[in-house]
Amino acid sequence: MIDRESLCRTKFWLMAGLAASAGAIATPADAQVSRETGRDKVKLTLSGHVNRALMFADDGKSSRTLIVDNAAATTRFNMSAEAEVSDDFALGAQIETEIPSNSASIVTIHQGNGDNNQNQTRFVERKMEVFAAHKRLGKIWLGQGSTATDEIVESDLSGTTVSGNYADAGVIGSALVFYNTRTRSYTDGPTVGDVVVSLNGGMDDRIRYDTPTYGGFFASASFVSGGQGDAALRYGGKIGPFEIAAALGYSNVSGINTTVEDRVVGSAAVLHESGFNVAFSAGRQQHKAANRDDGTSYYGKVGYIAKLFGIGPTAFAVDYGVYNDYGQNGDEAKQYSAAVVQHFEDIGSQIYVMGKAFELDRTGASYDDIRLLLVGGRVQF
Repeated sequence: MIDRESLCRTKFWLMAGLAASAGAIATPADAQVSRETGRDKVKLTLSGHVNRALMFADDGKSSRTLIVDNAAATTRFNMSAEAEVSDDFALGAQIETEIPSNSASIVTIHQGNGDNNQNQTRFVERKMEVFAAHKRLGKIWLGQGSTATDEIVESDLSGTTVSGNYADAGVIGSALVFYNTRTRSYTDGPTVGDVVVSLNGGMDDRIRYDTPTYGGFFASASFVSGGQGDAALRYGGKIGPFEIAAALGYSNVSGINTTVEDRVVGSAAVLHESGFNVAFSAGRQQHKAANRDDGTSYYGKVGYIAKLFGIGPTAFAVDYGVYNDYGQNGDEAKQYSAAVVQHFEDIGSQIYVMGKAFELDRTGASYDDIRLLLVGGRVQF
């Protein structure tokens, strides 16, 4: 019979052997092989962040306190590689995954345990692409990644987007259901995501081309596997004391969407050197059904970036959005939120507080407002 001391010694030597084997795998000789094949010319960058929050949600009937992954900037890990072929030309690749454990975009509070254990340990593909970049000819991507109109509504210089205080307003609480006070039921109530729509292009398997930047402007076009095509024009630059970001995009999604024909959307943001800033976006979505009105959305934001502490800027902002005819004809949904974000400049991290509310007016129904409060933080690496 093996005594406890002998068993411990056995475990120790086994672990030591495994460690020695692992060290042998990563010897300088192996690193030399990599250099001989030319891979030493490839610059590999590892990055990511963890963004977690405490969220209180109240839909007028039910209320819960949840621990969530903030869907405005989901927890993710990124690997990007780039190699200079010449002074003007480079090749590269990118792999990015997210791990939305209990994501704020899918949790619910009105039934079962929808506020717990959602998407636990589930890796989600964000980017899986290769690219070629030329200083004079532009850049082309192939694979899973941002379409030309991804983040097209999100021109924003406020410093508060990490909290969820930004134009893609419905991403926080997207699965929460409006409670109908007339029928005293959730069954006929739409979700927040049904009626608050941002019109961002998103990510997909596509081929995308970006022109070089001229005078702060560059254009993009992409084609998605299955038939979607989109194009965008963006601008970023400074004019006197003003920093400006703007974007305009068109997306034809009829090939991959059964209900939507196309979308037109634009956004702009201005930051004054004093810290005051504004942002605006608007969009239109054409539905395929002849009896469906076009969906329209309008969003505005006012903010101020203060320098209160030596650790980094403190950003304040309030926003307001109106979303018409997305769920059904006659719908008018509204969202408004306020946020404070403290930046830790040296380490690129933030802590934040954000309050948000959603309203919905629909003919023949009376829905309670949905209110959210998030307190959380993001640590980048």
